[in-house]
Amino acid sequence: MLRPAAGRFVYAELSALSEDEGSSSGSEEKPFRAEPAGPGPQGGRRGRSRGPARPPSREPRQRHTANARERDRTNSVNTAFTALRTLIPTEPADRKLSKIETLRLASSYISHLGNVLLLGEAAGAAADNRQDNWDNRRDNTRDNRRDNWDNTRDNWDNRRDNCRDNTRDNQDNWDNRRDNRDNCWDNTRDNTRDNCWDNRDNCWDNWDNCRDNCWDNWDNCWDNWDNCRDNCWDNWDNRDNRRDNRQDNWDNCRDNQDNRQDNRDNCRDNQDNRQDNRQDNRDNCRDNRDNRRDNRDNCRDNWDNCRDNRDNRWDNWDNRDNRQDNRRDNRDNCRDNWDNCRDNRDNRRDNRDNCRDNQDKRRDKRWDNRRDNRDNHRDNNRDNRRDNNRDNRRG
Repeated sequence: MLRPAAGRFVYAELSALSEDEGSSSGSEEKPFRAEPAGPGPQGGRRGRSRGPARPPSREPRQRHTANARERDRTNSVNTAFTALRTLIPTEPADRKLSKIETLRLASSYISHLGNVLLLGEAAGAAADNRQDNWDNRRDNTRDNRRDNWDNTRDNWDNRRDNCRDNTRDNQDNWDNRRDNRDNCWDNTRDNTRDNCWDNRDNCWDNWDNCRDNCWDNWDNCWDNWDNCRDNCWDNWDNRDNRRDNRQDNWDNCRDNQDNRQDNRDNCRDNQDNRQDNRQDNRDNCRDNRDNRRDNRDNCRDNWDNCRDNRDNRWDNWDNRDNRQDNRRDNRDNCRDNWDNCRDNRDNRRDNRDNCRDNQDKRRDKRWDNRRDNRDNHRDNNRDNRRDNNRDNRRG
């Protein structure tokens, strides 16, 4: 079980380490320092020295030598620590140790080997039992702490997840209710307002169109009546003129030529007037036709407005259906929230039961560990006393 050769190797490595450190400390007592050439204490010109010139290659060679000596010392120290780590038993076996921990464990291991050699197998067995007891207590404590920590962390994770899910669900439900309410208000307000404004605008437009058409027709009628009256009066005046002309022709032969000329001019004027009247009548007919077309378009627009109003009424009916659906969805969301609250209450009850079970398990495990340690300690002491008494009787 014990290897004395390993102990001698450790002592040899430590002695080699101390010799290397001594040699390195001795070499580092007088560090090399190159002093720059300068004027002497009496003063002088720079760049000129009275003593012999130093060789320029001495400083790099000494620096390389010191660096090589330092690398060798570092490599030897690292090799010694690596060999010492391979000889020290650790738990786990691949545990990485620092240099201070390596030296402390090496010293404790060396003292342990000395105690084993001095006290014999009994002391080694007692120390092994003590170490096993300490290892068992440490492993049990570490396992209990790890289990408690895992259970506590799982409970906290469950509580956090439940709280987060409940908060998210409640927020989603509130958002849905707010969105539904806003949609209902917006749809009702916008549809009602738009329908009212559209109907009012359509009514005013129809009234304006009818009024304009009536006034235009009335104006056209009065214009036609005035034209007809003027034409009639003109014709009547022409007839009177012709009668006067005939009388004048019979009475005044001398003025016939002038009268004929006047008649010719009057005839030309009458012709122009007739042409103008015909053109005006034609324009009035065209305007009347346009007015009839406009009236027909207005009737068509009124029909379209009626159809739009009917569609708006259907949309309002659809909005009422949507409000009913939204109320139904809100009722379902409230029911789901109530179910979530019930589930959260059950989860909290389960978490409380789990905590109580974990506390009971920790208490039972702690009492079992104490009982086992007490029994192990009593058995070890009894075995040690029996072995010591046997050894004493033999001695």
